[in-house]
Amino acid sequence: MEDRQLIRQDQAQVKMKRKKKHQSKQLYGYPAFEFVLLDFSRNRKVQQNSMIYLRVGEQRGLGVSLSRLTTNEQC
Repeated sequence: MEDRQLIRQDQAQVKMKRKKKHQSKQLYGYPAFEFVLLDFSRNRKVQQNSMIYLRVGEQRGLGVSLSRLTTNEQC
């Protein structure tokens, strides 16, 4: 039973991350860019699937400067 619960939790977290990824793309209106986004609460870079998330909140002002920090794929 515990295994099933853990699997469900993992799936829920993945869904949340997908939502966040979508929000961060919409927030700045740069759908073509992959942002280098920081997890400021833990002071480290968060990377998943070569797509990097922005924690939506105080960081809204960083959208423009982040556009320079694209991954090595040219847009």
